[in-house]
Formats: sequence, structure tokens, C-alpha cells
Amino acid sequence: MAFVEDELRLIHAIALNKRAIKYIKANLPKSYKRDRRIKAHKELIKRYKIALQKLSL
Repeated sequence: MAFVEDELRLIHAIALNKRAIKYIKANLPKSYKRDRRIKAHKELIKRYKIALQKLSL
């Protein structure tokens, strides 16, 4: 049961980070700070996907 919950949490976290990127792109003016925020969210998405792959092995 915990396996399924962990998997769902990771999937949900990936979705939230994708939504955050869309929000940042739509509502913040282009700047270095904006680019760093987007990059941070993309890095989190990569980490979550790797964790999801390890979990499903």
C-alpha cells in the first residue's frame, strides 16, 4: 500500500512542478531570476522521475 502512495506522491509532485513552470512563464517578466526558478523546477522534475523509476523497479 505504501508503494502505491509513494508512487502517487511522486506523480503528483511532477504535475505540480509542471504547473509551476507554466505559471512562472505566464506571470513573471523575463529575467535571470525567472530563468533560475524554471531551471530549479525542471531539476526537481528530473529527480522525481528518477525516484519514480527506482521505485517501480
